[in-house]
Amino acid sequence: MPKQFKEEVFKYFSEEIFDSQRPLIKDILIKSSIFTVVEPRMARDVLGIEEAEGALQELARKNVFVQSNFDPQKGWTFRYHPLFFDFLKAKRKMTLQEQEAKSLLLKAGEYCEER
Repeated sequence: MPKQFKEEVFKYFSEEIFDSQRPLIKDILIKSSIFTVVEPRMARDVLGIEEAEGALQELARKNVFVQSNFDPQKGWTFRYHPLFFDFLKAKRKMTLQEQEAKSLLLKAGEYCEER
């Protein structure tokens, strides 16, 4: 994808989508971008965010580049649009301290290994 196009898309995500969200939603979006598929239980257990499912359902209803899917075994799961996912990963790298990001990834890995 051309660099200028990606920059414009990221600018749109930042100014029109991300910046208009409440701090809690921003935190959920940034931290949950460590997962390809976000399961609310994982968000609660790994990220310590109880409100993840409701917040992600709200974003999916508003068509904010979040897709919800019901899995009979896992319940609701969520995926970000691929470009929005790339934006969130970049935002995470800019926002979180390196040690905090490593800690989240380690905790997620341990959680998945236990499951």
